[in-house]
Formats: sequence, C-alpha cells, structure tokens
Amino acid sequence: MLGNLIRRLTQLRLKIQYQVYGSDMVLVIATLVILVAIGTIGYAILEGWGWIDALYATVITVTTVGYGDLTPDSPGGRIFAIAFTLTAIGITGYALSALAAFAIERQSSLVERRLRKRRMKQLNALQDHMIVLGAGQMGRHIAKEFYDINLPFVVIDNDEQRLKETLLFLQPEYYQSLIANYFEIRKVDTDKYEQMSLSQLSAMLDVPYVLAAPTDEQSLLTVGIERARGMVAALRDERDNLTIVVGARALVDQLDVKNFRIMASVREEQFVRKLYLAGADSVRVVSEVTGFIMASHVLHPDLGAWWYQIRQGENQMRFRDFRVADFPQFVGKTTESLREEFRIQVLTIKRSDDEINLPAPNTVIQRDDILIGLGMFSDR
Repeated sequence: MLGNLIRRLTQLRLKIQYQVYGSDMVLVIATLVILVAIGTIGYAILEGWGWIDALYATVITVTTVGYGDLTPDSPGGRIFAIAFTLTAIGITGYALSALAAFAIERQSSLVERRLRKRRMKQLNALQDHMIVLGAGQMGRHIAKEFYDINLPFVVIDNDEQRLKETLLFLQPEYYQSLIANYFEIRKVDTDKYEQMSLSQLSAMLDVPYVLAAPTDEQSLLTVGIERARGMVAALRDERDNLTIVVGARALVDQLDVKNFRIMASVREEQFVRKLYLAGADSVRVVSEVTGFIMASHVLHPDLGAWWYQIRQGENQMRFRDFRVADFPQFVGKTTESLREEFRIQVLTIKRSDDEINLPAPNTVIQRDDILIGLGMFSDR
C-alpha cells in the first residue's frame, strides 16, 4: 500500500511539474509576443515607419543586435526607444533563461524516463537473483558482496538517499577512496559520482533498485520474488524484518517458489526465535558476527591483514559451499585434483551425517557430498 502511494505521489509530482513548466513557457512566449507588438506599434506611430521597418527595429532591439540602420529621430521616439530597450533587455534575458531551463529540465526528464524504463526491463528480466531489503549500513555491505561476485540482485528501500549511498558504495573507485586506502593518502575525484542521480548510478553499475517500502509485499512482487533464489531482510528494526519475513514466506508458499531462502539480521537476540517461527531459514545476530570477526582479527592480526588483502581487487578469495550433485564434474575427483584443476581448497566434506574436516589429498568426492572450500569464486 505505501509503495503504491509513493509511486502515485511521484507521478503526480511529475505531472504537476510538467504543467507548471508548460504554463510558464506559455507566459514567457506571450510576453515576448506582446513586447514585440508594443515595440512595432510604438515605432510605427511615433516615427511614422512602415510596419516592416517598425517590426525590424523592434526585433533588433529585443535581440540586442542593434544594426543602427534605423534610429528614432523624434524626441518622443528616442524616449520610447530608451524605455523599450531597457525593458526588452530585461524581459528577453529572463525569457531566454526560462527557455534554457525548460529545455534542460525537459531533457533531464526524458533521460530519467529512459533510465526508469530501462530499470523496469531489468527488474522483469531478473532470474535466480537475490533481494536485499534495506539500504542501510548492513544492506550496502551485503549488496557489495553480491556485486563483487557478480550475483544478480536488487535493492529495495523507501529512502532515496540511502539507495544512492548504497550504489555509490558499490562503485570501485568511490569505495577505494572511502575505505581501502588506510595507509596511503591519495586524492580521488568523487564529485563526478556524487553528482549523478540515483537512476544514472543504477544504469552505470547495472544494479536495479526499487524506491518503495521494504515491508510492502507488493515490492517483493515488483522485483520478481517468484524468480528469485532468496532474500535478506537487513533493516535496523527487528519488527520490520519480522514483518518482511512473514510476508515473504506467505508469498513464497502461495506462489510455490522452490528452494527460496529467507535470511534476516537482528540486533537483539530475543527476536531470533520469533524470526525462525515467522519463516526465516537463517537468522544472524549482527553483533555476534562482527564481534567474532573483530576478536579473531585482534588476536591474530596477520590473519586479519590477509583477510582484508584478499578481499581487494578483482580476484577475491572467498569461502563457499558446493553441492556436488550440482557440479557433476567434481564426482570421482580427489580433493587434490580439485585444488589443481579448479583452484578450490576443500576444507570440509559433509557426507551423510558425518563431516570430514581437512580431508586427505586423495579423498574421493562422491555425488551426495557437500563441500566447503576456499577459492576465487564468481557466481556467474
């Protein structure tokens, strides 16, 4: 409901804006026509010129060309010319400024409409994608991880500034200027990105977004929840995340979406159980995850430095799991051959109800295994 209201208000604002600009242009053009008419009549009466000469003198006065081949001779004509010239310069200058502003605004509106149409096509074409609900601090880091591994995703938030900050965060050069160069002072021009509109950033990064309430179930339908692989509820308020999970689970069940995973973040442990009961497949306490990482890094600083180092640049190492049934080329291979052929370091094999941690190099991979490995991965 709220998402539809926001869209209707936006459409109404644009409609009113076009009507206002259109009425302004009519007023400007009418003023110029009246100005030319007054000048023509004035010169014709006061100087006795013909209508063509009077119109000609008026036009060169209004346009400030002033060839000088026609000049008033009578005192009344010269006084009229002085008053008319000063008035014409002011009105013409305003008219030209208004026309230029209208042309620029109209061109910008056309560009924005083209970008909006392109974004809607993107949303309709999304397949096997992730949905990020909330463009706050947590949401932008989740979005960056998806962006870095080339996983298709869409971000939903009802705050335009938060969405823009998230898309800026995904831009590699902008991100480097903000967070990566801890020990090197390097001036980076970020104005060119900050001055871009939300639609322009979306087109540049090829990342779609939806400016709507994440708690609105219609937002999930807009981004194609029936074609998605999963979603992350990353709002700051656990109650909002709870609302999202309930609505998403109901939609998934109603649309019979298979293998759809719902994850939610919480800041208070008391909501973990509620979110699981609401239909979340996994729930993570933000402070627990970040606390574990920070404690590991402070106790093992070389590990922390290595972790940040491998996450910079294009070839970023990551942990991930592999269901071998989805990777038939792995069946019958040894863990050593996986490392040599696919550059996957197998850390654990989940086999039936057993786990083989740090498997031997000659361990043979079976079809029903689930591997947890470390390597340089891209999702597509």
